Amino acid sequence: MKNGFAVILLASVLVSLSLLAAPPVSELNTKMQFPEPLPIERTSHNVHNTFFSKLQSLCGKTFSGQLVADTSQSERFAGQKLLMHVRTCNENTIYIPFHVGEDHSRTWIVSRTPFGLGLKHDHRNPDGTHSNLTMYGGITHTMGSEFRQDFPVDGFSQQLLLELGYPQSITNVWSFFVYPESVSYQLSREGFVFRVKFDTQNEVETAPTPWGYKELN
Repeated sequence: MKNGFAVILLASVLVSLSLLAAPPVSELNTKMQFPEPLPIERTSHNVHNTFFSKLQSLCGKTFSGQLVADTSQSERFAGQKLLMHVRTCNENTIYIPFHVGEDHSRTWIVSRTPFGLGLKHDHRNPDGTHSNLTMYGGITHTMGSEFRQDFPVDGFSQQLLLELGYPQSITNVWSFFVYPESVSYQLSREGFVFRVKFDTQNEVETAPTPWGYKELN
């Protein structure tokens, strides 16, 4: 009985001490209690930051590309004028429309996140509305290098691809290669490779406005 009373007494003393040590409620909402979040570049890996900066340095420029691999031999890209426009950039996001002839539906969105670099494919209809298959992509799983980053398909995209009837695409890996003289975009999975390469040493006339986006001032 005495032991039980001693335990209760000790617990009461500890609770009292913890209350005395706690700051008053009026001081809880302070920078000490809720510090400002660190900028994403401070929480991203240096290699990711370097790669992102290389791509970001091309902002505002348009480059002509050529198809270097397409094992599907699709007619959608063969013989078409291919343009990559590093259109707009902010601290953590780069918007890159990919124009295929008169098709202005595709925009690649590369972003810097606390979990790695992310890639999304924004697909639009001519009236600017989103296509059914849109905003799919992936996030880096590894450090990669300052010249290459791979984006394995994420869970959201896998579910979307399955729902829309593309089961072959649930193992997709997208890649960007950024070199001093070129940028390449690649989609690969078992038995399939698509790759387009852009000459970044020769800037061309600014590409048209992508579908669903506002005119640049």
